Amino acid sequence: MPTEIRAFVNACTTGTYLTGIPAYAREIAAALARRHDTTVHFASREEQPEGTLPVRPPLKHRQLWTQFQVPRLMRSMDANVYLGTEYSAPVFTRLPRVVMVHDLAHRTMPKLYTRGGLLHVRMLFETLKRADRLLVPTAAVAGDVVRYLGFPAGRVHVVPEAPRTGFGPVSPESVAATSERLGIARPYLLGVGVLNRHKRTIDAIRALALLRDRGCDVELVLAGPTETGLLEHYHRASGRLGVAEAVRFLGHVPDDDLAALYAGAVALVFPSIMEGFGIPPLEAMACGAPVIAADIPVLRENLEGAALLVPPRNPAAIAGAAMTLLTSASAREEWVGRGRERATQFSWDRAAAQTADVFRQLL
Repeated sequence: MPTEIRAFVNACTTGTYLTGIPAYAREIAAALARRHDTTVHFASREEQPEGTLPVRPPLKHRQLWTQFQVPRLMRSMDANVYLGTEYSAPVFTRLPRVVMVHDLAHRTMPKLYTRGGLLHVRMLFETLKRADRLLVPTAAVAGDVVRYLGFPAGRVHVVPEAPRTGFGPVSPESVAATSERLGIARPYLLGVGVLNRHKRTIDAIRALALLRDRGCDVELVLAGPTETGLLEHYHRASGRLGVAEAVRFLGHVPDDDLAALYAGAVALVFPSIMEGFGIPPLEAMACGAPVIAADIPVLRENLEGAALLVPPRNPAAIAGAAMTLLTSASAREEWVGRGRERATQFSWDRAAAQTADVFRQLL
């Protein structure tokens, strides 16, 4: 009879917005907890995923807590494997340690970090030398891990992520009601996850200007929190390009509204030049939106054949792809169908099964 998996899932530093790394932590913990052979202790200050047992980390010094308190807690809870959801692992424990490495941005795009932030991330990555296995969301990140960290390829496992729970087909009534409530009256392109410069939202704004120059009455709706300096940059660029009245900044959007925004969009525009996985395109596909995305290795790996891939940093290519979808109902229908089919190939239950297989190699 297989050994029961008693996993300590550490999400103590993943933040409050349930996107990106926090989304991974919650979804993988909930999916592991749904398995009949797995018990999950979930360490977080945020709401607990269904089926998990709560562990409350302190408000401050959570990395120190991870290093010095988590080993003791794991022993007291009779945990038999550790899963770190954001790069770090406790050094002082003999229990098997598995860590998800979402990307290696600190090596591939260090300009995204302040000097202090870069030092902090490098310190976290030092703890990975003690990990027994590393999980990565794509083969592209696996290659980076072997290249930059020197981690043995045989101890790196690709475990793809998936659309978050709740993202799927949306009724036309819900789409119409959401658009009316948000004051969206024209066809729109949608951008999400606009927090950082590497998301290249500026390329979507420039593409919008090109489309409107061609007479397309379309707007750009941007959903997601944006730091103040970047928001001001986008406002200035929109004004300079003459499209300020056609760019809508919604800020953080609840998931129900976001699903409806996906479903009602002409397309999701995702021009990011650095991703570890890229959940938003798959969420958009699951909700019935075509996707226009930058042709970078990670997105090509996940989306090729199901999204309109365009060269990075190329607003004209984005505008051309959007024009195709705006002017051809049959083309849009084809890309919607391709996207929906691709989205079904990813699931959190499958990710949990693959993660459990890695655990069992160590138990």
